[in-house]
Amino acid sequence: MISILGNQIVTESFQGSEIEEVALENSQKYERDNGMYVAIQESYSDIVGIYEAIAVTDMCELKQRQADGTLMESTIVMEGFKERVKSIWEKIKAWVQKLWAKLKTFFKNLYTVVSSLFMSGKQFVEKNKKTLSAVSSKKVTLNNTFKYEVKTLNATIGDNDSEDHEKALSSILDEAKALVDAQGNLTDENKLQELKDKLKEVKDGKDDTVAAARGKFAGQGNKKLTTEEYLDALDVYFQGGNRVAGDATYSVQEAMDLLLADHKKFVDTAQKKVESGLKKANSINDKFKNNAEKISNSAVVSVAVEAINAYISVTNSTNSVIATYISKWRKAVGAANANAKKVCVRAMVGKVDK
Repeated sequence: MISILGNQIVTESFQGSEIEEVALENSQKYERDNGMYVAIQESYSDIVGIYEAIAVTDMCELKQRQADGTLMESTIVMEGFKERVKSIWEKIKAWVQKLWAKLKTFFKNLYTVVSSLFMSGKQFVEKNKKTLSAVSSKKVTLNNTFKYEVKTLNATIGDNDSEDHEKALSSILDEAKALVDAQGNLTDENKLQELKDKLKEVKDGKDDTVAAARGKFAGQGNKKLTTEEYLDALDVYFQGGNRVAGDATYSVQEAMDLLLADHKKFVDTAQKKVESGLKKANSINDKFKNNAEKISNSAVVSVAVEAINAYISVTNSTNSVIATYISKWRKAVGAANANAKKVCVRAMVGKVDK
């Protein structure tokens, strides 16, 4: 035995009624992590109303059958009863349609977010370029972050730096050799003192030389910086001039361009160039120290080796400044890419600024 409402549901179900698409208002709230919970919670009142209507309908049908003295469906003659049943069925269909639309929106956006975790930012943009291009003028604001700058390395140790390094050590060695004759005797005491004075200048000026290099790399011109000041200045340098995190607004196009540019590649290239320069410098250092130790006068050897080591020490300290810069640069590029990827993902799921 089946009620008229049950018959309506079964009949339409077996006729293959499809769940039609419906438009949702304020669909963004179903795109969040708790979107499924929100959808079901909002639909609770609909569910209660539908079940109440079903119960009322079935009770009316039962009373009508009892009044007629029959349980045969064909004897029910209550005016408008079938129309009421049809109205209830339409409510059920509308509820299912809306719930399906909400859940489908949630799962679609969940897939977008999850799939982005397994792709680089560049891959994500290339895969979804058509969709992102359609909203390229939209803007997305990220909270509690910096608008990191992906700058270009303004100096490095390349072939020219290695050549300059070699020339400087060669000059020191040539001066030392000129102070010793073929028998190993010191030829000019004054010249030896001049070499010692140069050595003192290099040692005394080391801190200023390195401090000036820090200022140059932090974009502060000729300003001399301590190590702590340098680290702070680099953070500000790469954080868009800010020390405190705030709101960072990107256009979708800006985020796409940043990810497609693949700035990490530039960082890696600079890192390799620096490492290559260091290897050359170390090779040059060993060569000149060995040559200096071959000078036949012990007093000159001592000054020459000390002078070469002092110059090498300054160079190594400067290289450390560059290494710190690259480390901060790499971190900034990673953070900028992460922000840009967030912007693209949010644009894909409709979370753009109003």
